[in-house]
Amino acid sequence: MNAKKKLINSVILDREAHLDVFEISSEPRFVIVMFGGSGIDQAEYARRSKSVVTCFDSIFAASPIRSIPTTLIYITAPYDVPFARFGEFPEALQAWTAHVWTELLSHWHNAPIFLSSFSGGAPLAFNGVHDRQGCFGGAAIAWDGLAGTFRCPDHWQSKLQLYAGREDRVCGHRENQLVAQRLIDRGEAELSWYAKTGHSIVQYVRNGCINDLILHAARIR
Repeated sequence: MNAKKKLINSVILDREAHLDVFEISSEPRFVIVMFGGSGIDQAEYARRSKSVVTCFDSIFAASPIRSIPTTLIYITAPYDVPFARFGEFPEALQAWTAHVWTELLSHWHNAPIFLSSFSGGAPLAFNGVHDRQGCFGGAAIAWDGLAGTFRCPDHWQSKLQLYAGREDRVCGHRENQLVAQRLIDRGEAELSWYAKTGHSIVQYVRNGCINDLILHAARIR
């Protein structure tokens, strides 16, 4: 597995952007993109640009994940995009979608892509970015801010996968549970529960959730 930090000079956002790239296979058949959660300020965003995140290391070392022909891309949440209020700022959503496809993921623009998110990263992934024809599915881990009006595009190969840890107070919040139930009732999503855990991506690595996400993406691809 080859891990690297990719720095991008964003014309759309008028600043440097970055992403973490984990090449599990030298010949990937598809790409998994994960949008990180909210709560990142400018200083933290800059700090993360200096090194590759290490929270996924144990996954890539394990079988059968290391044999899956994929690349995982982790995108740290932006500090200057109002993604929790995209409904109020449609121009910001349009700019974000263009930034994702023409700048962050331009190198993989022809690759089949499975979109995913952690926590407040849900609005970054599932407010229009997911509509692109090349996307074949999606998953939201410990979702926060996911729209109850979300619909899976016709070209997706499965329903939106929702992953929740028992005792996670974020995705377990009444409002987020109501959104999940609404999507399930409409046939747009499926929900899987995991061992009790706090609201941390590291804990969702440990409880097997992200392993299952990668395996699900491989199955439907």
